[in-house]
Amino acid sequence: MKKTSFGAIFAAAIALFSCGTGEENISSDYLTLSVQPNDVVKLSDFAEKIEFIKLANDSLLKGIEQLVVDKNGNMLIRDAERCFSLQLYAPDGKLICPIGKRGNGPGEYIFVEGIDIDNGKIFVDNPGKNGMMAYDMKGNFLPDIPEMNTVYHTNFVVKGDTLIKCHGGSYISFDINGQPYREQIKEREKEGTGEAPPLHIKSHLAKNIDDGTVYWERHYNDTIFEAVGGNIKPFLHVDFGDLKLPEDIPVDNLISFNEEAKKYCTDISNFKISDGIISFMFDYRGSVYTCIYNRDTKKQYVYRRLQNDINNIPIMHPLIQAVQGKKIYFYVAPDIIAQIIDAIKESTKKEDLELLKKLTDTIGEVDEMDNPYIAVVTCK
Repeated sequence: MKKTSFGAIFAAAIALFSCGTGEENISSDYLTLSVQPNDVVKLSDFAEKIEFIKLANDSLLKGIEQLVVDKNGNMLIRDAERCFSLQLYAPDGKLICPIGKRGNGPGEYIFVEGIDIDNGKIFVDNPGKNGMMAYDMKGNFLPDIPEMNTVYHTNFVVKGDTLIKCHGGSYISFDINGQPYREQIKEREKEGTGEAPPLHIKSHLAKNIDDGTVYWERHYNDTIFEAVGGNIKPFLHVDFGDLKLPEDIPVDNLISFNEEAKKYCTDISNFKISDGIISFMFDYRGSVYTCIYNRDTKKQYVYRRLQNDINNIPIMHPLIQAVQGKKIYFYVAPDIIAQIIDAIKESTKKEDLELLKKLTDTIGEVDEMDNPYIAVVTCK
């Protein structure tokens, strides 16, 4: 293994996230959060505990592209390398079963573009072959599900027999018992040109796995909508104040290269929701910030880096993969943890040896070729 400076690794790892608080205002119609970018927050400010789940190596993953958690804490994982691997893990990290495999036979898929769990069924979008496919929680293929039209969409969720999908940030579409419904959202045209605005492929849907409610996050937008029946209504508005992108800066496919736009907050992204937690991310001055809102305590935490002061084991990836109840799921790369442990072993300092014992007691022996770890943070 290539040796790495312990000081450099640990300093970067231990302060990878940080956080701060913001204000909250609940109107009669929707929740409004006023956020301000902050640098660092301590995990103990909002978390009761953190545990690390080692995913069994029975089926090797290249990483995590998508993670869906059900009400029981089972984790459905779509491989990051899109190597056509879907695995279902128990809450303790043991492999329950693989879900389907690549191929042209019954229950097999050419490639996967999305996954969801609803009412004890696993749904897989296989646009290269059959469209929507379903399996039970033991990995058995279910051929007799209602037909669901998956054409022309960027993201989907399933609720009962209803497929809800969005496309390019311009509309949300419901297929309810075979009857399509489409809600068009008018976006700002480029001023003076008459040209239609671009389609934003990063728009997506989120579902509260606890109660099944579906939400729509439109790209380059500061409001989250709740999908209700055949309609939508505002659910959450994020007030960026003076940091909101001015109207005279065009929202187009080149906005990520616009240096002036980087001075402002342009978007809500990676929206996640459960009965206990709301989270989302936004960009500001070239950095990514995360907001975690506790629906019970009514407190929020806005951060760029999160300091794990509970057991000092770093969470190396700031992206929140899923929320369920009061739990937040993060992905932890085993190679980074292995490098940290390897570097600590070269130290003779008492505090480093104590940290090494805490690391091994908490997560056991680590090999950089292991499957990813899942860090599960339980909020207060």
